[in-house]
Amino acid sequence: MRRVVVVVLVVLGCVLAPIAVIGVWARNTVLETDQYVDTVGPLADDPAIQQALADRVTTRLFESVDVEAELSEALPEEADVVVPIVADGLERVVHDLTLRFAESDRFPQLWERINRRAHAAVVAVLEGEGTETVDTRDGKVVLDVSAVVEQVQERLADSGIDVFEDASGERLPSELVLFESEGLTKAQSGVRLVDRLAFILPVIPLLLFAIAIAISRDRRRTGVRAALGVAFAMALVLTGFNLGRGFYLDAIEDAGRSTDAAAAAYDQVLGFLRLSLRTVFVLALLVAAGVWLAGPGRLATRIRTGVVGLVRGRGDGEVTAVGRFVASYRTPLRLLVVALGLVVLVVLSHPGPAAVLIIAALVVVGLLLIEFLARAAPKTTEPTA
Repeated sequence: MRRVVVVVLVVLGCVLAPIAVIGVWARNTVLETDQYVDTVGPLADDPAIQQALADRVTTRLFESVDVEAELSEALPEEADVVVPIVADGLERVVHDLTLRFAESDRFPQLWERINRRAHAAVVAVLEGEGTETVDTRDGKVVLDVSAVVEQVQERLADSGIDVFEDASGERLPSELVLFESEGLTKAQSGVRLVDRLAFILPVIPLLLFAIAIAISRDRRRTGVRAALGVAFAMALVLTGFNLGRGFYLDAIEDAGRSTDAAAAAYDQVLGFLRLSLRTVFVLALLVAAGVWLAGPGRLATRIRTGVVGLVRGRGDGEVTAVGRFVASYRTPLRLLVVALGLVVLVVLSHPGPAAVLIIAALVVVGLLLIEFLARAAPKTTEPTA
């Protein structure tokens, strides 16, 4: 019965671990205004987003006005034959002007204002409610970009092109689809649940693992299995995101929308979540390796003895005061080095897999340095518990 309980606790902890990561991401990145704006801000400089915006604004402007009819009225009857050519040229002009505005230094500021003002609406989207600024029609996240259209209309008017000055209101629906997914409703339900549990979700898996290890007959093996289970769960979720990205872009392409813009939005918004999952994956593998190396297994003992032997050398050097001190407090110093590594991981706002590996390497170097400094001191100098 004890073994069954341990297995159940470990499995539950491994299942809840990626959910906890997603919950923290949803709460801190998506549902917090400043972090959300910082997340979507770089999209203003993405060429795919700029191109999609220029295409969208140009299409909407020409859909709102019969340009050829306006040109026919403005030009003599003899010029009717060139009206389609002039209209095509005007469309290119509007597109180029819109694209230049999207590439200008003013656009990122406008993009930030749009997203900051719309953040409450974006939260409403994730909670399953539509608003005037952001809507969720047919599983789509639609962002109101009327401010961009107004800027383009002003620039066209300044250039002497007044064909679109009456293009406003219902005649000119100004919207940009950021996301489109048939599973948006399910995602919204998940976000609502995760938002309520975001603060306790990270604690639950740790508590389950702690209970499992405490009641296990082989605590070290249970710890290794729990860490490997967490790593496997993170890898499974990451694989799902990678596969889901392909299906998502295929659906966008079938809908006739810009796959480049959709890919940029997908990667940018989910970038930190995927980074967090990779970080936990690497950290779990390191924990599993550390617990295994500290165990009494034959191979682990050989590796540990060999590395420590290389660091200590022959141990026949002169005993210094530093060596005596390190040898006397070897265990507390080891704990201090490990604790410092954990503190650095906690202090870093966005540690990635590379940062975890570097910190782990520094912790190992610190532990080896302790063995090196205490190499010449007699083993009896370390106080017993």
